[in-house]
Amino acid sequence: MKLRLSPLYRKYAEYMFDIKQYPRNFYFKEMTPQMYKDRKDFSELAKQLDYIAKNKIKTFSDITTMYEEYTSKLNTLKMKRLSINNRLNKSFEKDEL
Repeated sequence: MKLRLSPLYRKYAEYMFDIKQYPRNFYFKEMTPQMYKDRKDFSELAKQLDYIAKNKIKTFSDITTMYEEYTSKLNTLKMKRLSINNRLNKSFEKDEL
């Protein structure tokens, strides 16, 4: 199914029509810009639902606790990165690196 919707297959079918050799079960449905947008929105929603199911989120408080946990981890990692950058900037000898 994905192969038939790919640009490569469409080009193949175009060449086959040019030489009057029609591919079997050929069909093509042009997607409108709205369909592309809807498909993107749907895939984003599916990713969010997968994340919710994977992490067993049931209430809004679960989300806030996860947010606080991730922000604290992010802050500690930022501080580590800052200290490493400071050490790299201060040290001129490559042996210390």
